[in-house]
Amino acid sequence: MRSLPGTLSNMLSPGEWYRSPQFKRIKASGEQRNEIAVAAPLQRQQIKWLSFGFGATILLLLLLQAAPGVFPDLKAPDSWYQLSAPLTEVIGYAFLPISVGMALLRYRLWDIDTVINRALVYGLLTSTLLALYIGLIVGGRHCCLE
Repeated sequence: MRSLPGTLSNMLSPGEWYRSPQFKRIKASGEQRNEIAVAAPLQRQQIKWLSFGFGATILLLLLLQAAPGVFPDLKAPDSWYQLSAPLTEVIGYAFLPISVGMALLRYRLWDIDTVINRALVYGLLTSTLLALYIGLIVGGRHCCLE
């Protein structure tokens, strides 16, 4: 039996097929599927929220990219598409943090109190350092210019 030219069996020797990048991708997707299959019901719900967020983002962004190809009038500079595309893209990316937030809040993915506490502390620390830096720059310019 002859194989087609350029196929994976022609590119690799018989003993090295398991080292190919294609095999590694297939193996990784199988391992991920196995993790989902052995997950507890609560973990499955968390995975569903994250999958929904990623799926909705990818679908909306693909539709945004395909729309001008399907409807050529959308490429015109005065088209409503040219005005709404950036907003739609932002809304598309907003599905990711929303889905993560839903998985966090609904199914207690992490200890949310620690996450909120650290976010508040680091946010206040960053804003304090920014205000101090801006104050020093403005104050230094004021002192040096006079």
